[in-house]
Amino acid sequence: QRNGFNLQESELQFYADVDPYTRLNLLFSIHSQYEDKSGVVEEKWMIEPEVAYIESNAVSDVTFKIGKFKAAIGKHNLLHTHAYSFIEAPLANVNLLGGEGLNDAGVSGAILLPTTWYSEVTLQYLRGEGENAEFNSLTPGDGVGLVHLKNLLDVTDALTFEVGATYAQGANAFLSNTTLLGVDATFKWRPIEGGRYKSVLWATEYLSRTQSQSGNSSELGKGIATWLQYQFTERWAVLYRYD
Repeated sequence: QRNGFNLQESELQFYADVDPYTRLNLLFSIHSQYEDKSGVVEEKWMIEPEVAYIESNAVSDVTFKIGKFKAAIGKHNLLHTHAYSFIEAPLANVNLLGGEGLNDAGVSGAILLPTTWYSEVTLQYLRGEGENAEFNSLTPGDGVGLVHLKNLLDVTDALTFEVGATYAQGANAFLSNTTLLGVDATFKWRPIEGGRYKSVLWATEYLSRTQSQSGNSSELGKGIATWLQYQFTERWAVLYRYD
C-alpha cells in the first residue's frame, strides 16, 4: 500500500490426534488490513481463524468433518495461501468465490464409493455466512448445500488422471438463490524412477456462478483457468497459467 513491499499473509497451524479416529485442525491467518479514517490510512494487523474443525474416520469409508473449513469446490478453493501454485489465486476463483473463497462453518461427509478406482462423493451443508458474500442470505435459517464428486484413475504406472465436479446452491441477499457449478481435471506424470526430481502436472478448472435476483433477472459469471507445471530438479519447477 505504501511502497509495494508488504507481508501478504502468515499462517499458524495447530494439529492434534485426539484419538485413533479423530483429528483436530486449527489454522490462524495473520495479515494486515488498511482502514481510511478521515483521509488517514491506518494499517491494522488481524488474526483470524481460517479453519477450525474436527475430523473423524470412526465410520468405515466415511470422513466426517464439523467446524469451519474450506468448501470442497474444485481444486483451488481447498488450498491455503502458502500452497498456491502461483502468488495470486486464479481470476475465476477471486471474482466468483471471493478473495478467501467459499470458507464457512458447517458439516461435511466424504464417502468412498465401492469402485475399482478411487471415487469419492462429498456432501456438505454450510451456514451461509462465510467470507463469500454471494450466499449471505438475510434469513438466519438459510444455508448452502454442496455436493462434490472426485475420481482418480491410474492411466499408467507414472500417469494419473483426476476429474471432479461440484454443484452448490444457497439463498442470497437478493431474496433468491445463488448456484455454483464447477468442473476440474488434472493430469500428473511422475516416473517411478527419478520421480523425486522430475514431474509434469497439467490442471484445468472451470467455474460458473448464477446469482438470481428478485424478479426474473440473474447475473451469470463464468471463468476458466489452466496451468502447466514442469519440475526439472528436486527443488525447482517452471509454471505457466492462462485465465
